[in-house]
Amino acid sequence: MPISRKDGKDIFVPEHVLADIDSWVAGGSLAGLCYHHFDRHLYQQTYIVPDVAPHAPWIAPLAKLHQKGPVFGLCWRSGLAAATRNIHYLVAEELAGWIKAVRQLCPSAQFVNLQYGECEKELSKIKKQTGVEIVSLPGLDLKNDFMGTAHAIKQLSGVFTAGTAVHRLTVAVGTPCYVFFAGHKESDIQTPESMPGYAEYAFSYPPMIKDKQPLLDAIARRMVDDLGR
Repeated sequence: MPISRKDGKDIFVPEHVLADIDSWVAGGSLAGLCYHHFDRHLYQQTYIVPDVAPHAPWIAPLAKLHQKGPVFGLCWRSGLAAATRNIHYLVAEELAGWIKAVRQLCPSAQFVNLQYGECEKELSKIKKQTGVEIVSLPGLDLKNDFMGTAHAIKQLSGVFTAGTAVHRLTVAVGTPCYVFFAGHKESDIQTPESMPGYAEYAFSYPPMIKDKQPLLDAIARRMVDDLGR
């Protein structure tokens, strides 16, 4: 039974509740107690172990992609955002520029769609511009099947993503993650920041930058250096 306290008042626990308690957990104080004892915050970097049916329909197609080369998952905008220009996300033409940069460095690279929400027009436009297909895994509901999406991400070589739920889920399953976001006017687009998660790298850029291609080239180089050679 959760027990809370209002500011300025002591905790009141009814007698009938006290008589029924087997143990106390100082849940609200655990983080402070850990920090006091270890001099740092403790957390588990990878905490999701996906469990799906062994014959889920996306498993075999994903395995076939791996036979061709490294497989990168892509999420370029929020599922709530329209496919229009936004300082935090990419439009189709910008994502196409990143794909071309990756393929120049690693011709065998394969790409999997992790963009939840309506994006078929963008995928079609990108294929026309690059000649490269971003594969949508069959039977995988990216919006509603949390565990299935986590399982698919776990099988990828790495993930290129905007700062969305895909970023957090990728870190949670332990797959290398390269996230981009608008930072500040002094942001260095060439040098990623190592984040707390396992193989989690953040590329920030000046919010009003007009040409993101140098940023996309830098991310492509880092991903191929880390995962594609």
